[in-house]
Amino acid sequence: MKFVKIKNCLHSMVFVMFVFFCISYTGLSVSFADSLLSEESSNIINKELIIQADDWIYFPCTSDNNRLYKMKTNGSNSIKLSNDKVDSMTIFNDWIYYTSDGNIYRIKKDGKIRTVIYNERNVIPRNVIIKYDKIFFQDDEYGLFQMNLEGKELKNIISIDTICSWTVINYSVAEDYDYDGNVIKAAIYKIKLEGYGDTLKIGKKSRITDDGGNYINIVTFNDGQDRLYYRNASDKGRLYMIKADGSGKIKLTNHAVSNVTVGGFWVYYSNKSDNSKLYRISIVGTVNTKLINAYMKYIYVFSNNIYYISDSNSKKAEKLYRIKTDLSERKEII
Repeated sequence: MKFVKIKNCLHSMVFVMFVFFCISYTGLSVSFADSLLSEESSNIINKELIIQADDWIYFPCTSDNNRLYKMKTNGSNSIKLSNDKVDSMTIFNDWIYYTSDGNIYRIKKDGKIRTVIYNERNVIPRNVIIKYDKIFFQDDEYGLFQMNLEGKELKNIISIDTICSWTVINYSVAEDYDYDGNVIKAAIYKIKLEGYGDTLKIGKKSRITDDGGNYINIVTFNDGQDRLYYRNASDKGRLYMIKADGSGKIKLTNHAVSNVTVGGFWVYYSNKSDNSKLYRISIVGTVNTKLINAYMKYIYVFSNNIYYISDSNSKKAEKLYRIKTDLSERKEII
């Protein structure tokens, strides 16, 4: 299958995002049960590499060339599921879908019945996710694609050069750069997906802000409005929040941030102003705290657990760690 590439735009970058969760902004009286962020939607932003499901975590093992493993959440019973090197993954029902070497595979959560469902070399998938009974993935040249759960009916649904991180409903397109090639201006858009399964189609597109958005997380508050939390490249990478209609923009911190992930009432991030150490701030911009004095590469929040990939203090090798959100029980996973 061949796709016609759109007009080449130098340094073009896109971030496409989707999600839903419930919180109250004007008053924090809402219960945590109503305010927790969808785990799936939050962690997709930073590249889906660690997933917690029931009593298991699924991850690429850094000490075994990023091959697919699972382990009990208490750190016991480590099991290799596949010899494939995992680039991104998601879980749907009893299946793990993952990208490896330009292919998409699925395998049972017990490691059985591994099959390749997509291996066309003209379009190279990255960051596979599943939503609305469809598989979505990006290709660095042709944009965002969807297909069915069997790997059939491939469609190019958004044609833009070089998607860098995404989910499915909001995206930003870089428009201006500084002399070092860093994005300093980019519009953030939202699109509407209409239908479900075989009837799914792209609907209306609208512009939210000209800010250079990255690491976009979307939160639905109890007033029914979505808020976007994002790294604003137009303001030296500071953390911002804006309503989905483009109003109410607020700078939450003067820190330069990356790896932004919302979990519960908190926004977790790597503080680039402090050598990428782990910080968090409340969703309303108060109680800003350093959590861990170590370099952070990826951050994932599931329920009351924070998983992160960091250099070890001794060997400077990447390791997977877990710590409770109350900062107790920190341990190296593998």
